[in-house]
Amino acid sequence: MRLVGSGPTLLAVLLGISCGLTAQEKVCQGISNQLTLLGGYDIHYNNLVKMYSNCTVVLENLEITYIQEHRDLSFLSSVREVGGYVLIAINMVLTIPLANLRLIRGHTLYNGQYALAVIIQWWDIVDKSTNPSMLFTNQTYPRTCKRCHANCNGSCWTDGQQHCQTVTKLLCADQCPGRCLGTEPNDCCNKHCAAGCTGPRDTQCLVCKAFNDDGVCKANCPRLMIYDPASYQQAPNPNAKFSFGSTCVKSCPRKAAIPIPPFLYLERGK
Repeated sequence: MRLVGSGPTLLAVLLGISCGLTAQEKVCQGISNQLTLLGGYDIHYNNLVKMYSNCTVVLENLEITYIQEHRDLSFLSSVREVGGYVLIAINMVLTIPLANLRLIRGHTLYNGQYALAVIIQWWDIVDKSTNPSMLFTNQTYPRTCKRCHANCNGSCWTDGQQHCQTVTKLLCADQCPGRCLGTEPNDCCNKHCAAGCTGPRDTQCLVCKAFNDDGVCKANCPRLMIYDPASYQQAPNPNAKFSFGSTCVKSCPRKAAIPIPPFLYLERGK
């Protein structure tokens, strides 16, 4: 977690595991175990259930590993955003329900290189202007992937009309800065949107590119200090907020200690 403001660098140390921001949104820390099996299959699965149940925003990584075929993974259906990487490996289940996953930020990368390993239309996911590098390895078994349904225009997650990629930037007008909800120039998403939108406003983003401030996508959270024209000095901002992951929050989350220079020290969750 970090604070947003002017002047000296503001620092916050997150000590808690998770924090509920609203009744509909829960933030969880995430894990960084990579391919380590923790104490057997049952313990490993129960740890994943405890970490990700009802979680909408994962601050760090989403790792789905060593899942046996009889396990229930419905607890993953609430995940909407991941701050680090998504790792899916060594599983026996046929389906991993991440239908609501909208954004992988990739603040940390698996093996320092990968945010996600999946076979799709890459240029619909990554930004060509960043010159991304991708590694494709030859499989030692025959591929059985079926073609996309004709109505999917070549973009799908698997075969069948119900699996088309409905949110795409491949068909956006050239005027659009990012994604869109149609082919016309007035169908562009707001510049603060990531992953897509339902309309042109900064309140209609599927997920925010930088910060979510009470449903409004912004480049930054409201600063702690603002200029007061009456005193010609910096003064506390009555609408100031902290940034917690990609969300602007009014108060410090539980068990987070926040030193604010030069002499003020706040602490929550004692």
